[in-house]
Amino acid sequence: MLSGLPPMLTGALAVGVGDDESVPILVFAVLFAVVAIVVLASFAPLLALWIQALSANADVGFLHLVGMRLRRVSPKLIVASRIQAVRAGLDISTVQLESHHLAGGHVADVVRALAAAHSAGLPMTWEDATRIDLAGYDPLEAVQGAVDIRVEEQPGKANKIVLKTSPVNWEQYIEQIEEQQAKG
Repeated sequence: MLSGLPPMLTGALAVGVGDDESVPILVFAVLFAVVAIVVLASFAPLLALWIQALSANADVGFLHLVGMRLRRVSPKLIVASRIQAVRAGLDISTVQLESHHLAGGHVADVVRALAAAHSAGLPMTWEDATRIDLAGYDPLEAVQGAVDIRVEEQPGKANKIVLKTSPVNWEQYIEQIEEQQAKG
């Protein structure tokens, strides 16, 4: 009965060959092992993302990553955006990032815009950036439009980069976008 199997398996399986009770246990054990391997293989990429987020101090729970996958949200995009936000000193939760993604927004663009606004000293909120994005405009372009970058030449010294920010009323900016959409 066990002649066609490799010698290593025949010894292991021959232990309970005469018992009718041991066959269901063996079948259950093999099925359990196969299911466990499939489950572990499917969650391996999530484990790598979780470790990446953990090492960057971007608090993303493993079960939250599993939930993202079940909701068909790209965990890789959310984790990368969360890490970028943490490194830029922004307080944006994974729930906010995921919600904006599910609303059809461009999460990475919004985080880039907020990071640029933060580093330029422009007061831009998450709500401002997401409203601009969902209106179909690039929030990073809006930030760049509010920042004037000039290079001042200094004789005998290294050139100096000067950032000048103009005050922006994001509510007014968003209203203008919405008016343009209503007209066009």
